[in-house]
Amino acid sequence: MKALVFVTQNRNKIADAVRLLPNYQIEHINYDLPEIQSFDIHKIIGYKIKRAYDIVKKLCIVQATGLYLNCLNGFPDH
Repeated sequence: MKALVFVTQNRNKIADAVRLLPNYQIEHINYDLPEIQSFDIHKIIGYKIKRAYDIVKKLCIVQATGLYLNCLNGFPDH
């Protein structure tokens, strides 16, 4: 079975990963990653994954989400 290292303090995210990725063994690293404030989700996730890698020193995954409203032209992104 393939393994993934998931860095998060959120147990719900781990449960989601286990459910959504049944062909992977999820290794949980319990760490509260800093999350920068930005309208650009790519900057947020880039910052988080770099900090996670600095901690575990191996390839890993993190999760970040954003809410964009089409009825407001993609606000807050645009």
